[in-house]
Amino acid sequence: KILGVGYILEGTVQRESDDIRISIQLIDAKSDDHLLSKQYDRKLTEFFEVQREIAGEIAEELSLVLSEQQLEKLKHDNTQNINALKLYQLGRYHSNKRTAEEYKKGIECYEQALAEDPAYGLAYAGLADNYDLMSLQGHIDKAEGNTLALEMVGKALEMDPDLSEAHTVLGSIYTYTDRNW
Repeated sequence: KILGVGYILEGTVQRESDDIRISIQLIDAKSDDHLLSKQYDRKLTEFFEVQREIAGEIAEELSLVLSEQQLEKLKHDNTQNINALKLYQLGRYHSNKRTAEEYKKGIECYEQALAEDPAYGLAYAGLADNYDLMSLQGHIDKAEGNTLALEMVGKALEMDPDLSEAHTVLGSIYTYTDRNW
């Protein structure tokens, strides 16, 4: 109520070998009614397809009218490579610990993700975020960190000009490094 939330989406993903089970519930926050409760049993290789399917079903359930551009965005995946996705997520895990050693582990994971998929914009954005934060926290030279962060942001935005994670890093650079509010 405080946040003005209209709907809550709960979900779990379970994996056993090459099989995944995704369970979701869409709940009306005001009435506590369950609008959608569904389970998806698929192969791990179908992860991205089921992700799009779920997004479409939720949009349909909420009677959302999406533009062609928004529908196309739902169909767009940052990567089709499940190993690249795993490495990106592992990089996020390490980076979010916010220590010099963990940033380095995060960088290794993002670089491995890019070795798997050189066009993976999120991995470039992860690298940019790491370099920006490392420079702000004094783990690397500020000028070097800024240069590396800007280079990685540029590559991320080449892959996807609307990538919010890349724009977030740019906002941080403009605010904390350039002081360009």
